[in-house]
Amino acid sequence: EMLSMLDSLRSALRRAEGRAEALLRHSIHEQTQAFVHGALGPTTRKAVKHDKPLKKALLGLRGLAADFPSREARAEGMDEAVLRSKEFKAGDHAHDFPPRAAPPAMTQLWLLRSAVRALSDDRSLFAQKSSLLAEPDLSREVAKEMRSFYVQSAHFEPLLQLSATVEALSDVSFLWTREFYLELCDVVQFPTSMSLPWVLTEHVLRQRNTPLMPLLLAPLGVYNCCADAALRQHKQQHLYAEIEGELALVFEQVLFTLSEQVFAHCKTRASLMLLDPARLGGIAAADDGAAQALGRNWYAPLLAERTLVLLGRPIDLAAQLTVRMGAMLRSSVDIAISRFESKELLAVVELQAALRACRLTHVLLREGLPDLDEFEEVLAEANEAVGFLSFSSRILDKATRDAIDDLLPNCAYRQDAVLFDRPPPTAFTPPPERDKAPRSTPPHLLFGTSPLNAEYAMLAAAAGTGFGPRHAEALLEVLGEAGMQALSRALSEHLAALLPHSLSSYVLALQEALPAEIKQPSHVYGAAGCLGYYEAKLLDLRGYEELHSGVLHTFRRLGNGVALVRLLEAALGTRSTFALGQLPVEGGQPPLVAA
Repeated sequence: EMLSMLDSLRSALRRAEGRAEALLRHSIHEQTQAFVHGALGPTTRKAVKHDKPLKKALLGLRGLAADFPSREARAEGMDEAVLRSKEFKAGDHAHDFPPRAAPPAMTQLWLLRSAVRALSDDRSLFAQKSSLLAEPDLSREVAKEMRSFYVQSAHFEPLLQLSATVEALSDVSFLWTREFYLELCDVVQFPTSMSLPWVLTEHVLRQRNTPLMPLLLAPLGVYNCCADAALRQHKQQHLYAEIEGELALVFEQVLFTLSEQVFAHCKTRASLMLLDPARLGGIAAADDGAAQALGRNWYAPLLAERTLVLLGRPIDLAAQLTVRMGAMLRSSVDIAISRFESKELLAVVELQAALRACRLTHVLLREGLPDLDEFEEVLAEANEAVGFLSFSSRILDKATRDAIDDLLPNCAYRQDAVLFDRPPPTAFTPPPERDKAPRSTPPHLLFGTSPLNAEYAMLAAAAGTGFGPRHAEALLEVLGEAGMQALSRALSEHLAALLPHSLSSYVLALQEALPAEIKQPSHVYGAAGCLGYYEAKLLDLRGYEELHSGVLHTFRRLGNGVALVRLLEAALGTRSTFALGQLPVEGGQPPLVAA
């Protein structure tokens, strides 16, 4: 905080330097002349009139520092006869000087202060009594005014050199320069972890989203002062190279950590915004990252920083963060799609939540980084659907492959529950091969924090163990209408291929296996007898090797395909109905949220 305040004050004084210097020069001139003419004027007249030893010193001071409107006025003001006159005694001489910005020079100021100090000192002969009843040549009031001017004039020199004073007072290079301690410790150089600017910067980064975060870049200003001192004062090129190398390392680490924290903050905030508000209190109580994300965004001032200057080089911090945010957003979308590719089709609910969180994260990032790429471009790049004539994508390929190779042959459709259940596996229904899941995924690339990742995993598991309308709606959202049409077309082509290639041959084989004539048995045989009659007649059909693995399995695939197409069409119809309900009436206001 002190470094930031010092830097802000230096910047403010630099901006007001020209006007402030003129006002300071005018004020110093006025104070000096008021002292010489007003405070010392009566004392000078008295010394001249009575020809006291003090006369020479006071006339010397008057000739050294007094300012007059003209040469004639100066000659008159220095004339002893004029000083002895009654007119001079009766007049007010506090304004016998012209108002102008002409302060005394440094040499004049030094001589003036030295003379005032010598005359007003308690040990001075002029400030002491010459006898018991005599008064000193300098009265107590005048001596007090001279001491006051001496103390006040001590600030004149730094004020007259305002630029140099500001630079000297704001120089914090001593916070890094530590060669004295190197000699004491008998080492070549301290590591970066012991560098005070990095220690302060790391402390701010560890606090994360706190009021200290806007001051993150203040310690980096120490390197500017160190580099200037290395070149101008010490004149050591190797010292500047060492400062430059350490700053490059520190700034790269700051960018890496800051970008990760900003992305994690926005991702956590977006994930919390998508959850049920009733759950936020419990999550915030158990997760510090979620609690900070619910508060104020202290990263916003850093995202707007575009004029950072380090070692004389301007750096657009917002542009640097934009590049890193774009890369992390692409990685987050890519990880979400990779996790979906490594699981069965039921994971589309998790993919839907992950893409929603990424989209909302992009919205939050665009508030501070408006140059960030559009989310649709990021999604298309991660989904490998960037080509102008690209009619496929990773999500569509995964959905089509799992629907045809896993959902249709390995699941059973339940009409009562309107979902696909997975029965126990058989020898002719092996699970399909899938890609491996990403290893060691950082929490901020999923939903922000580990507790939030677990929360969304529970929500995905709560969606059910069977593919139903909830999954169809999620699949429609991640694929879009165009992707859904492509999926339906692939399913239709697959079902159409089953009829001539698989079902026709099985139907012919079944017709041949059926007996030529089957009569209805009499009821007198009972249920067991009737069943035994049919078993005997259909014995050849029961012995058909591909009855279960071929015939019935193919019929299951055909029926599951029809049911899946109907389920997808129902989801598409629900979305269309919702969009139609949002359409405004003729001449009305458009909806606030698009379907």
